[in-house]
Amino acid sequence: MRHLFVAFLLTTVWVSESHGFQIPQVFSSSNKNKQNNKNKPTTVTKYIDGDRMLDKVEYLPEILDKHPIIDSEFVEHLQVKEDACLPNCEHGWFTSVYKGAKLHYRRFLPKGKVKGIVVWMHGITSFSGVAFVDDDGRKINMALLSEQITKQGYACYAFDMYGHGYSEGIRHYVRNWKHNLKDYQNFVDLVVQQHSPDTPLFLCGESYGGCLTLHLAQHFQDHPEERPEGFDSILLLAPAIQAVMPPRHVYLTLRYGLAPLFPRWIPFFMPHPVHPDRIWRDAKVRALHDDEISRNVTLGGGGKPFRLGTAASMLDALKMVRKHAIPQLSVPFGVVHGASDHAVPIEGTEFLLEHAQTPEEDRDMLRLEGAYHDLLADPDAEATVQFCTQWIQKRLDKRNSLAADAVEKEELASDDQEWWDTLEDLTSVPRTVDSSSRAMDTQKNSTVAFA
Repeated sequence: MRHLFVAFLLTTVWVSESHGFQIPQVFSSSNKNKQNNKNKPTTVTKYIDGDRMLDKVEYLPEILDKHPIIDSEFVEHLQVKEDACLPNCEHGWFTSVYKGAKLHYRRFLPKGKVKGIVVWMHGITSFSGVAFVDDDGRKINMALLSEQITKQGYACYAFDMYGHGYSEGIRHYVRNWKHNLKDYQNFVDLVVQQHSPDTPLFLCGESYGGCLTLHLAQHFQDHPEERPEGFDSILLLAPAIQAVMPPRHVYLTLRYGLAPLFPRWIPFFMPHPVHPDRIWRDAKVRALHDDEISRNVTLGGGGKPFRLGTAASMLDALKMVRKHAIPQLSVPFGVVHGASDHAVPIEGTEFLLEHAQTPEEDRDMLRLEGAYHDLLADPDAEATVQFCTQWIQKRLDKRNSLAADAVEKEELASDDQEWWDTLEDLTSVPRTVDSSSRAMDTQKNSTVAFA
């Protein structure tokens, strides 16, 4: 106990900046604020409920009435932003494995036939609706990704993890990373049920979402009976594989001393060296992400300290992805990482490239010099999205080529069978050897038949 106290004091001394206490804010199913918020403006959109599609459902007040501090100003602000940044967005819900919480998701469909499906998994303290259009009309984050994905003919799906975005739960709290992983798998199952089973499926994850994507891909590899029929490959943007760690005494105090006792707490001395100016290198983009209204209602939390339980769960997920998922991984993957990523070191991606079992022809990497952590908001965001769409098209071309080869082999097998049937009819000589010896058999049987 004395050693723990000493470590606590050392931790306090090591951290010079106090971040203050934060009261947990929760999206719950309670409607205690409906009377206060009954005059909120509403929005008309599409709402997906399981396998049903309902038009013109006023979904937004239902979501936001569950938040204790949201007012009509924010609802109006949010709707204007959604209309501008995500005009073709449809909304739905499914149930989390953790406490039965309602999880929110978005769907973006292309015009015409769906060529493939992209399932997007956001990072910690982010959510599926992070989308912006700057004063020059440039789109970033989900505004850019969803537009380009659908333009290429692919459907794009993204859900908010427990406690993130519009989903229920304690804000930005991860009790156990395996809950997130199972929700991810269940969401993928929900998505593929909305399309033909053989539709090509691509999983795409950012940061902690990239870590979960590696875990899920490896799970599908180990359990083919649970793997969707159309599952093809994964895309990773700055995947969280290795973390920036504080000094050892700080880590041990937080991880094993305080986190088990106060998992939801964000201590005033919580180390967090990755500030917003080290996540977004563009000042204008940084200002968009640091939106005061959204920050006050905790939709996003980039550049802020984590809860103790969240930090501990993430470290466990990263440890297991290095120890178990990556060394056994043979799933095709494409990965993008910024060389100046201060939040998630590029050394994690280098570990992936070194230890994964995926063949060289089924992997690709884009290293962006100078890029920071949020690649979809970086000055090189368009290059990142182009890499993703090109990867998908390359994989589709390979699938089509393999399918054409399979058809050709089937046709050759059919021709071979027809050849043998004809030969047997002409000669009354039964087939006694396999078709690989057809040339020798032809010469022999021709002699018997026409000598």
